[in-house]
Amino acid sequence: MIGTSFQLANEFEDAIESYHFAEITALNMSASDIHAICRQNIGELYSIQRKSDQAIDSYLKSYELHNISPILKKIMPVSGLMKEYYTNRDLRNAKKWLEAGLDLTTQLDPFDSIYVYEFEVYT
Repeated sequence: MIGTSFQLANEFEDAIESYHFAEITALNMSASDIHAICRQNIGELYSIQRKSDQAIDSYLKSYELHNISPILKKIMPVSGLMKEYYTNRDLRNAKKWLEAGLDLTTQLDPFDSIYVYEFEVYT
């Protein structure tokens, strides 16, 4: 919650620091789902700041941590990766993650997730 509050106040470095503390707590508790969400949120903050390499690293870590998660959680880092690569005009990697996202969305009902539409927009 603190990280989100800092983010809403545009205090991105404080938000990142807060998510890093939450990440440490998640690691100590062996809570990989919380750890994955922290990495996802850190990736979004880096993306907002146009720190693309750090954003991609965070999204990849979130994706790895969501490996055994339900599709609704796994699709979030895939979306972040696709958009980050697209923003950087790395179309080869953007397409790779777009295809991964489209594969995941075939298992979702459009009423369950906005990501079904998001990936369609990028096709």
